[in-house]
Amino acid sequence: MTSVSLLHTADMHSRLTAEAAQQLREVREQHQALLLDSGDAIGALNVTVRRSEPIIELMNAAGYTAMAIGNREYFFRKRGMLHKTHSAAFVMLSANIQPVQGNMGHIKRWTMVTAPDGSPVGLFGLMPTMIAPGSWVERLSDMRFLPWEEAAQQAVAELRGQVDWLIALSHLGQERD
Repeated sequence: MTSVSLLHTADMHSRLTAEAAQQLREVREQHQALLLDSGDAIGALNVTVRRSEPIIELMNAAGYTAMAIGNREYFFRKRGMLHKTHSAAFVMLSANIQPVQGNMGHIKRWTMVTAPDGSPVGLFGLMPTMIAPGSWVERLSDMRFLPWEEAAQQAVAELRGQVDWLIALSHLGQERD
């Protein structure tokens, strides 16, 4: 097993510029790194009517590998969350969100990617519980939150033994991260 270079961003809140995206791309390519984000790249909490979020287009240009869903990407209905994040050319992750029915579309609980050196890397995302179990909002939502500890244990159990590197992209907050 060799080393894997990582570049990481978090809490950009739509502040990524085209110039900064180009710089990230250059640094990522120069260091043959995986470019990862821990959530809250999108600035607005609500769902917009745009075809795509400008920040996600800039992240695509920078060459992001994966991103954890943060509270800014979250929406209490699966359709709204998928709309906010649909233009991502990179993997969107949240191990602790599960749909009531069906699947989460392009949002995955965990994934495996190949690092530039050929090493298999496991990635999973964690976000804070946005809807309290048993609340009236939960009845309106078509998604449920698993406790993050349980979701992390599931991801590790699924990925361990298949990867050389295992990375949690957490948006749980500084104390839990």
